[in-house]
Amino acid sequence: MKLRIIFFALALTAGLYVFAQEKEKSFQIKAFSGINHFDVDANSIEVRKNMNSHSILSSASVSIVKGDRFLEFELDRFNIQANESEAIPNSSGSLDGGDIKTREFRIRLSYNYLKSVSSKINVAIGMGVSPYLLKENISPSNPLTFDRRHSSVGASLDLIPRFQFNMTKKVFFETHLVLSTVRLNRNETRIENPAIPLREQTERDSTVRYFGGDYQVRFGIGLTL
Repeated sequence: MKLRIIFFALALTAGLYVFAQEKEKSFQIKAFSGINHFDVDANSIEVRKNMNSHSILSSASVSIVKGDRFLEFELDRFNIQANESEAIPNSSGSLDGGDIKTREFRIRLSYNYLKSVSSKINVAIGMGVSPYLLKENISPSNPLTFDRRHSSVGASLDLIPRFQFNMTKKVFFETHLVLSTVRLNRNETRIENPAIPLREQTERDSTVRYFGGDYQVRFGIGLTL
């Protein structure tokens, strides 16, 4: 399955190059608000809140349109923050306060088929690949607990149905749903406990999830250039 996702990503990249070479094409830019729901492999409650939330401006994208097909590149998440939290779970299961530094990055490349239902309404269906990276550094304020570093890297294969309503010849409203069909994920967690050997401070695992419940709902405005 990993090879299939890699192959699909390469095919999308090749398609993007081909689209870019064609002369009869148009470009679209879009901005979206939406709801995110991810099963996040992270120790921080704050990170879970951020990843599973509603945001006013959640993503932006650029599309290359050729007839009834379009390729879309989307900056889905880009977040770097440092804050204090009163809800960091420790090894005993209770909650400590402390500092949390997080970095999140997620992009999406999708290939889509578009069909005009009427002069005002378009529907589309697409498949996309979404690589992502999440890094989290936790420094508990409790001196009896230890700093933790967590990273999660992976990619998902997404199904994307869309609905568009043309308000003018150039401006349109779009709503779409992103459903994760397959997600590959690799986690690494390090607890900086000097009492145990360095090798034993780090745990790693890899997972493959099919229809794991990850989804995004998007509402936005697009402009045809």
